[in-house]
Amino acid sequence: MKQWREGRYTLDTTPVTRRLFEHWSDPERERPLFYCQIEAMQTLVYIAEVAKKIGDQWIENDLLNAASEANPGLYRLATKMATGSGKTVVMAMLIAWETRAGHKD
Repeated sequence: MKQWREGRYTLDTTPVTRRLFEHWSDPERERPLFYCQIEAMQTLVYIAEVAKKIGDQWIENDLLNAASEANPGLYRLATKMATGSGKTVVMAMLIAWETRAGHKD
């Protein structure tokens, strides 16, 4: 994940995902996002979009195994964020990122 992050999301990421991260990380934003908000998105996008493409399938496999033991038939991903860190903003970012799936990159 470190390589992907430092490479500005060019490794096996869709163009729309890269543009969203550029927008979210833009230092000229009127309301800059907290680092933890961007990091939460990086983690979720890496797991969902990048990991299996570059040989990190074990991450999703481990998560699927843990989910099936805890709650069979219901696969969920979550991030843990402190009170006041902007979880609602991350949910909005997730919605924006997920809706891009219907568009050709």
